[in-house]
Amino acid sequence: MHVTVTFRNAEPTEALKQYASQKLLKLKKVLIKPEEAHVIYSVEKFRHHVELIVSANGERFVCNEESKDMYEAVDLALGRIEVQLRRYKERVRQRKGEPGVAGQAQEVVYEEEMEPTPV
Repeated sequence: MHVTVTFRNAEPTEALKQYASQKLLKLKKVLIKPEEAHVIYSVEKFRHHVELIVSANGERFVCNEESKDMYEAVDLALGRIEVQLRRYKERVRQRKGEPGVAGQAQEVVYEEEMEPTPV
C-alpha cells in the first residue's frame, strides 16, 4: 500500500510519518485490495486535525478527526476508517453470497395436486 503524508500549518516530523504508516499497515487485513492511503495533518490554534483518505477496491473512504494531540487524532481516525472498511466488506460479502453455498445443490420439493377420483 502506498502511503503519502501531507502537513498543513504543522512542522513535518519523521515520527508522525512513521506512526501513520505503521498504523495503516494494520488495516491491510481488513482491506480487500489496498491501493493507497493519504494522511493530511493540519493544526489550527490548539486543535490538531487528521484527514485520512484510503482507496481500496475502487472505493474511497474518508475520515476527519480532531483532538488536542496529533497521535490521538490519528488513532481516532484509524478506528473510524476501520469501521467503514468492515461495513463495506460485509456489504460486498452479502451481495456476492456466502462462499461455498452457490456450488451446493439445493433440494426442491414439489407437491403434486391430485385430481379427485370420481365415485
